[in-house]
Amino acid sequence: MTDEDWSRAITKYSGNETRPRRKFAVGGSWQLAGVLGRRAAVEPQRFAELALTFDEQTLASNIIEVVNAVVGKITVAKLTELCEHARRIAGEAAGQAICRAIANSAEEATDALIALLEHYARAADPTVERASRRPDGEVDLATEGMNSTRGVAAAAVGQILFADETYAPRLLPLVAKLVQDPILSVRAEATRPVLALFNSHLEQALDIADDLFTTSAIEIYHSTAANRLLTYAIYRAGARFSRHLNRALEADSSIAVKAGHIWANALLNNLLPDACPADITDLPVRARQGAAQTIATAPHLAPDVLVTLFDDEDPDVRKAAAAVIRVLHEPDSAPISERVVAAYTASRAFPDNFGDLFRSLERSLRLLPSTTIIACERAVEHAGVELGDLSRANAAVSRDIITIVLRLYRQSNAAMRDRCLDVVDQLSDVGAYGLPQAIQDER
Repeated sequence: MTDEDWSRAITKYSGNETRPRRKFAVGGSWQLAGVLGRRAAVEPQRFAELALTFDEQTLASNIIEVVNAVVGKITVAKLTELCEHARRIAGEAAGQAICRAIANSAEEATDALIALLEHYARAADPTVERASRRPDGEVDLATEGMNSTRGVAAAAVGQILFADETYAPRLLPLVAKLVQDPILSVRAEATRPVLALFNSHLEQALDIADDLFTTSAIEIYHSTAANRLLTYAIYRAGARFSRHLNRALEADSSIAVKAGHIWANALLNNLLPDACPADITDLPVRARQGAAQTIATAPHLAPDVLVTLFDDEDPDVRKAAAAVIRVLHEPDSAPISERVVAAYTASRAFPDNFGDLFRSLERSLRLLPSTTIIACERAVEHAGVELGDLSRANAAVSRDIITIVLRLYRQSNAAMRDRCLDVVDQLSDVGAYGLPQAIQDER
């Protein structure tokens, strides 16, 4: 199709017509715009020029598709010209596409592109709070923020500031306004430029962040971006932001779990504020769960805390702490693996999660810790005949236990070998799945 063919087609499909149900396979204006965008991705320069001929009578979807398609494929000067034209003929309808295009060109941003962001950061959309709830009960601020004009503009401002801090003085007032937006999902997206300001205007950024958390509803902590901002605020000014962290830790929802992650990261980095609980056992249950999840990923940094959590009164906390056994085969865990195996084997967490322990030990390339034999003995005692019953989940663990016992036998002294043989006898008594073949292979 020539440019004239495209112009005629766009004019023909210039209405937001509703297609008859019996003609659902027949394309309309939206389908044409989609084809236009796909062709623009192949010939970006040509279709950028074509889009510059569109006027107010052209459906906004056409220029939106072109803007989306040509980002990164044309010069910034041409992109600026195209975005300014899209603003003139499509207004706020093109706002999200323009802001995303600018964000994707952040490293080459110009004053003209910044002016477009400033314009759309004051757009009317969104006018009402639309944040839905996910199946787990969390408010989905991210989805709503990314699908609103001011929300996309706020995120784009963050991209600009991360890429080029020279725009910080100009954009500071705009960021301060966005974090006080009446719509919570926009505020959540505005945490991105606030964090970017930490690199160039720390004190002003801390002031803005403090105002944000002080004036926002507790649901702001459903936002991953907001929690990231709070994490770095705790690192930089813990005494000032401890009250915000404590507020989140006390929430009776998944917010407390996320706050537990922040608490644990501060603990592991020796940056936990004095005003926050210093002992993990003083945290609410949900917060302990989040803290356990984080500490389990770096057990060598806080092994004492982790060992305590193996016997926590809450099963979800014990399960979160038990996740550490999945990384025992990694190099960082070598210095503490023997202690962790011993503590875990003797804990309340062991009966519900011991399968992960043997899978992790089976993957380890190091000599097995001597405490492994205790884990083998307790696993056989706990699982019993289930190790040979293919209808039960523990049968899948049987092979790993057998592999570990035989490895331990090969690497050990006479006394340990006797204990290994005792475990083999116990495995035989319960008909452990895979034992005859493993013994035959060993011979």
